[in-house]
Amino acid sequence: GKVAVSLQDQCSGDLEVAAIIAVYDCFSQIVETIMEDITAILIRLNCQNGSIRMHIQIGCSETVPEGILDGIRPSRGKLSCHLQEEDIIIELIAEEGGGKKC
Repeated sequence: GKVAVSLQDQCSGDLEVAAIIAVYDCFSQIVETIMEDITAILIRLNCQNGSIRMHIQIGCSETVPEGILDGIRPSRGKLSCHLQEEDIIIELIAEEGGGKKC
């Protein structure tokens, strides 16, 4: 099937490679976990002062089960998820030098 996609970004400056990889890996895990049900993805990416903030809103074809993303942990940074019937709202923040897991 097809998925509606929107990407908005505001990025400038330098970022640590480890932070970029952590955000990419976490995003990949999220998509792989719910791939079959995705109907739309809206991504807002903000990169500045050594930090990456990614806001993801994913529309799904069915109501999303509670705890579906509980097993996903970024290698660095913080991940928060909020379920809203058929939408998942995700906030992922990876900061420079931050090896802290959520």
